[in-house]
Amino acid sequence: MEGVVLDTLRGTAEGGGPLWGRFDPDWYRRTYPMAAGEADPLAFYLSQGARLGHSPNRYFDEAFYVGEHEQVAQAVAEGRVACGFEHYCLSGRDERPAHWLFEPGFYRQLHKDLTDAALAKGGFANLYDHYLKRGAQEGRQAHLLFSPQIYRRHMADTAGHPVPDGMGAFQHYLTWIEEDGGDVPTTPYFDAAWYFLHYPEVEQAVAERRFKSALHHYLSNPEPSAFDPLEYFRERFYIERYSDIEKVIGRGKWFRNAYLHFLRYGQHELRNPTSFINLQYYWARRSSVVVNAELAKVVEPFAHLLTVGLLKGLAFAPTGAPIDVPEKQARALFLSHAENMAPQHARRPIDFTLQGPAQVCVIVVVHNHLAMTLMTLASLRDNYAGTIQLILVDSGSSDEVRQIQRYVRGMVHLRFETNIGFIHACNSALLHANAPAILFLNNDVRLSTGAVAAALARLESDPKIGVVGAKVIRTNEKLQEAGCIIWRDGKTNGYMRDWAPLSPEANFVRDVDFVSGVFLMARADLVARIGGFDPQFAPAYYEDADLCLQVWQEGYRVVYDPNAVVYHYEYGSSRDSGAAFGLMHKNQKAFHAKHLQALKHRFANTPEALLEARFAGRTQPKILYIEDYIPLRSLGAGAVRSNDLIRVMAGMGYQVTVFPVHGTAAPLAEIYADFPDTVEIIHDLNHHDFNKFINDRKTYFDCIWICRAHNLNFLHGYLEELKLNPNKTSIVLDTEAIFSLREELQARRENRPFNLGEAMAREFKHGHFCQEIVTVSPAEAAVLSEFGFP
Repeated sequence: MEGVVLDTLRGTAEGGGPLWGRFDPDWYRRTYPMAAGEADPLAFYLSQGARLGHSPNRYFDEAFYVGEHEQVAQAVAEGRVACGFEHYCLSGRDERPAHWLFEPGFYRQLHKDLTDAALAKGGFANLYDHYLKRGAQEGRQAHLLFSPQIYRRHMADTAGHPVPDGMGAFQHYLTWIEEDGGDVPTTPYFDAAWYFLHYPEVEQAVAERRFKSALHHYLSNPEPSAFDPLEYFRERFYIERYSDIEKVIGRGKWFRNAYLHFLRYGQHELRNPTSFINLQYYWARRSSVVVNAELAKVVEPFAHLLTVGLLKGLAFAPTGAPIDVPEKQARALFLSHAENMAPQHARRPIDFTLQGPAQVCVIVVVHNHLAMTLMTLASLRDNYAGTIQLILVDSGSSDEVRQIQRYVRGMVHLRFETNIGFIHACNSALLHANAPAILFLNNDVRLSTGAVAAALARLESDPKIGVVGAKVIRTNEKLQEAGCIIWRDGKTNGYMRDWAPLSPEANFVRDVDFVSGVFLMARADLVARIGGFDPQFAPAYYEDADLCLQVWQEGYRVVYDPNAVVYHYEYGSSRDSGAAFGLMHKNQKAFHAKHLQALKHRFANTPEALLEARFAGRTQPKILYIEDYIPLRSLGAGAVRSNDLIRVMAGMGYQVTVFPVHGTAAPLAEIYADFPDTVEIIHDLNHHDFNKFINDRKTYFDCIWICRAHNLNFLHGYLEELKLNPNKTSIVLDTEAIFSLREELQARRENRPFNLGEAMAREFKHGHFCQEIVTVSPAEAAVLSEFGFP
């Protein structure tokens, strides 16, 4: 090295030279023990140190500079320059960062006054020279992950080591971490404690002084995309979700990793940092919390979430939680809505006139409540464009229902002078039914779009399906039922009652014990063969459970389909809820006596049995499929393969539950459109909830299919604590990709040493915990076999 490089090192250039170029002999001796006894450390650096990868001072990081820029590393390897510092002095100073905590592009963009003319006039060699001589002392920020204000505040208020007046926070920080002062907060965007917890090998590396801090490791390690900076950003998710950034991400490119792109641009474009954070949703609702004047100035969406939203408990994704409305008020609003609609039906009657053979016969039993009945019938007519044979049974009404012909046309109208009850009324209607499918429908419901068509399609999808039921939601937006359970003692449960309608457990198709008569669609010939509802349960209650149990005994299935949704007033056809509960108790005893032999094989009525009891009939093996995130096909790459696997499993009849380790912020419509409707998708949980989730289901699954080795390593402790019986629950590791092989290939390209055996041992350290390991190719299977995984 000679000429301008030597002048720079000796600080003999005009004006004393840039600080990043001055050789610091005292620092050099402390940093490199082999030079500690050298009388002339600069001569040692020039003759040996530069070629050994030494830095001339604390402001130029040789290892970072060479490691970050492939072209520089190649120039050094080929001998065109002696070291990275020489390259920086000759050509790199204008564009390339000399230190992991200085980003020239960001510094120039943030401080518009630093034009080339201004730098030249001030006698600064480049932007970094300005920062070291003046910018840091002025409190200017030069990197997204180092805020001088946050660092100064912490050192003064918490650490008890305030930054001296006239000294830049940057210079103070470098000295602090060199002296092993420990990691200190420099930004809300990086969490050192979380980083060490999730990457213990990094904590060990810092302890051994191979890196000076967690932040130093994050910004200078040779695998920029292999580490996440905090709990609320996932590098891999962001790269796969936003493929447009691929060309600008990587060492030596515009952004070292995806996180720096997100901080600089992505958060302002409201891109999602993880699968479980919807930044657009959060930012639109941020004004719902009152903050102090300082926090109110936070304009970066992600910073606002980290410093305000999380502390205040603001929602950062739709939860689907039920609205907390008193049911009495909700019922009043539901009834008011019905009454407000009634006048329009007087002017424009609801028309069920048949234009050809009926596709479905709908039986509605009515006892008073005209407005509610008209709302139900209007909803039915609007809901299904096909031909409907409507049989309306007036069971002794005394109000305007007696004149219902004025408001409804084309129906079969059966009128009884006395209230004969639901069962007798339905059985009377069955004598007039003339369609292949029958729908028993309460007169106090409002149908969601497509409910009838969805149920009819389900009924016709398999000749062994005898009955289809709907997701029933009460007026307060809480579930009444998502299919129903019959217990050994003859009592029944509406599964998921009082839960949110969007709960994962309520949103997949499954065989159930029975569905309620609120919305019960059945094959007409099957109902006729059974003889309709059993009169011993008259006037009502348990007739639906009895009918469905007989359907099962006839060799047919009863299916719950969440694609059919109805809103139910509940007890709207009988205002005396006390009398209703009395009838339930009486008929439960009769039901138990009638089906005593069949009920012996039902589950006992305990909370622990709920998950198993929600299924009826012969259940198929249950598989828990664990992925980084919900594998939507739009994410591409490995997500498509996972999605295909889940489809195959579901197509084979397996009952699949998908658990995303990092949650999701994808719209529920997109999620459910991408999977078979028999798959249970746990869209509202993530790794924070996994321990409780798996303990609640520790005897439930026959197979736990873990996609990707890092998820096995992350969840291994939880699974090991379960002490699962491998003969009951097998654990399968699906490698998806062997990342050690990718790392080896990258090392070869960069001509650096790499120990594949050690990498494989780390990646598959819990591989022997699994009963099976699945690979994507015979070649990868052979590699695993070579390393002891047959």
